[in-house]
Amino acid sequence: SRGCPFKCAFCASHTVHGRLIRYKSQERISSEFESIINKYNFKSVVIEDDLFASQKEKFISLSGKLSNKYKDIKFLLPQGLSVAVLNEEIIDAMIKMGIKEAAIAIESGSEYVQKKIIKKNVSLEKAKRILEYLRKKEFNIYVNFILGFPGETEQMMNETTAYINSIDVDWVYIFHALPLPGSEIYDALVSKKIIE
Repeated sequence: SRGCPFKCAFCASHTVHGRLIRYKSQERISSEFESIINKYNFKSVVIEDDLFASQKEKFISLSGKLSNKYKDIKFLLPQGLSVAVLNEEIIDAMIKMGIKEAAIAIESGSEYVQKKIIKKNVSLEKAKRILEYLRKKEFNIYVNFILGFPGETEQMMNETTAYINSIDVDWVYIFHALPLPGSEIYDALVSKKIIE
């Protein structure tokens, strides 16, 4: 798919892909996999998707078809998966499909930052539950966090580090906040004349 309906204040993806999600048909996806795997003999396939598995029923149906057809193929998801979209059923379908590792996009361990600064609104409790389920399934787990948002205090950053210390994952990626042109944060900093 391309496009994401979420309005995270730090993201500028909508300037390229828009907010309306556009999906390829299952037939087209199957045809593309057929070409990549059978014609070119690839053993790994990297899936780039703005909001992976957002159509739950279609994804579960497609993952079943792919898992039966391509048992020896390794599927990779380099983009951070959305906690809002994930649940146990989708995780099971991903594993059945051959996906054994992925990054989960949490971004902040502070409720205030989630709701008031970055507007991502990740349920930190749901994120913990998802991470625990992934661990139980022996999934390789990466998590993404960002520190240094405008208005984020040291205490809020400490809440994020405390959250990181409370979860069992394989890798933690910590990025520094950047005002990407097209993002809400960028526009706010320009309007306040903090950046040009």
